[in-house]
Amino acid sequence: MNLPKGLKIIRKTNSTDVKLYDTIIVNITDNKVILNNGDWKTNHTRKCMNLALVDKNVVVSQKKGQWLVSFLCKVNGQVTIPFSNSMVIEVA
Repeated sequence: MNLPKGLKIIRKTNSTDVKLYDTIIVNITDNKVILNNGDWKTNHTRKCMNLALVDKNVVVSQKKGQWLVSFLCKVNGQVTIPFSNSMVIEVA
């Protein structure tokens, strides 16, 4: 599979880093993801994040200029919350 421009997947022993140019935009472990856009709120950054998050059922979207994150919460079901850098999401 051809990755989008600037995107690299770095597999480690207990996690995977998804790096876009010089920024780790997603860190994935078995039970959590950490999101960071490096203050680059571009469609390209969001697209790359979403490619990395498909298997975790997490989606980063944009509505009226605000980034949102949707995911399945163990307690509340499907939720959508505002995006913030370094946010941690617990995933199943």
